[in-house]
Amino acid sequence: MLARLTGTDDPLEHRLVEAYWLGRDLGVDHARFADELLAVIGPQAGHYWTHLTPELLAGGAPDHGFHVFGVYPWSRLLGRGMDEQPLHVLDSCRIRWGLVVGRDSDGIEVSSRRLTWNGTGLGLGEPTVQRVEGDAEVGQHVALHWDLLCDHLTENQVTTLEESTLRELAATNRRLSAERHPVAPG
Repeated sequence: MLARLTGTDDPLEHRLVEAYWLGRDLGVDHARFADELLAVIGPQAGHYWTHLTPELLAGGAPDHGFHVFGVYPWSRLLGRGMDEQPLHVLDSCRIRWGLVVGRDSDGIEVSSRRLTWNGTGLGLGEPTVQRVEGDAEVGQHVALHWDLLCDHLTENQVTTLEESTLRELAATNRRLSAERHPVAPG
């Protein structure tokens, strides 16, 4: 879909893949993206994903963060008395940046900010360190997905990922608040 929307022949072209995973803007028309996403996913998802409305997709970005927080149903399970599992899935599935702070023969230690839920909104916690399998040098920035080392990141890529994550968290929190406190027509 991104290749078609950007006029790119190769859907696995590096620029597209990087933009999808990190949340970099490709200049894709968001309304057209929403229309195509609904056309592709809607018939396949059926009633299971009735939350995929034009209103939701109007603010959606053609990137992984939007799919994690907007398209997948997990954020809608928060605040319903079973927060641990949805929060774990959201935090694991999002692309998380981290800094390698230790290394030995068994892997690396990465400092990163985990997703938090305070009962009303999502945020990022203080950095914590976790052990991850993989190879990277101390001081290197890395990307994590499902607690696996995915890639090494430049500082610019970290900035892009952080900015897109914060944008998506803000949009998700606005949506969750509106869903829990709908404004009466009138």
